[in-house]
Amino acid sequence: MPSPYGFMWKLTTRVLSAALLLGTTTQAAQFQFGALIQAGFTSNSAPNWEVAVGATPGATAATSSLSSYWNNSENRHVVIEYLKPTNTVNVRVYEDATTASAFTQISYNPAGGAAVAATATWTLPASAFFVTATTGPTQATSIQISNLALSPVSGALNVIQPIQQTTLAASRAVGGPLASVAQTQDIVFTADTNGSWRLTGDIRLSGIQGGGRATGAELALNFSASANDAVPEPGTLGLTLIGGLAMFGLHRKRTSAKEAA
Repeated sequence: MPSPYGFMWKLTTRVLSAALLLGTTTQAAQFQFGALIQAGFTSNSAPNWEVAVGATPGATAATSSLSSYWNNSENRHVVIEYLKPTNTVNVRVYEDATTASAFTQISYNPAGGAAVAATATWTLPASAFFVTATTGPTQATSIQISNLALSPVSGALNVIQPIQQTTLAASRAVGGPLASVAQTQDIVFTADTNGSWRLTGDIRLSGIQGGGRATGAELALNFSASANDAVPEPGTLGLTLIGGLAMFGLHRKRTSAKEAA
């Protein structure tokens, strides 16, 4: 007659193997957002928006024209921030390179953002963090964002993979091809103690005044961010209990063998 302990041992090891598979930590994307800052002018000199934010740079939920037009080769301070307590993304463009000047701000509340833990891992993908100077104008154009910095709103950030290029610049000669320059690797971090963070930099556009100036998105900064929570290990408690059963089964099996001897 087969030993009940042998059967229990086989069953326990099989369940233990399954629990190990279930216990693997995975990453689940919670939400993302994107921002777009562009030249904005249209070919007929009618005003167009310069700042947008939404689920992605191409899926805008809010747009705005700047309170004053871009000045050629003028540095303007830019802030893109996520505030966890209110689940709000803000995009601000100041009128000069200081935070003392007036600014234009738009805001966005990402769907599902409230479910993201303060300890979520954020990624700013290199493939969606770039500046572009496209064809079109009859004069040379360029865009540059410099002094890029990632900072907390409260407390400290845990930077896992830092910003590699603190300056991104793209330029297009007269009649030249599209130029696009992106970050060379993803930027990865966990937010501050409140789950918030802020990205800042200085943006400068050239070739946006006079005849043949850049219009629309011919000079543009694209930016995206996504948050991921680590899915809790559902097998952790189960592994502990099953491990105890396995040890108990092994002990009883050995005891029975000694008694039979």
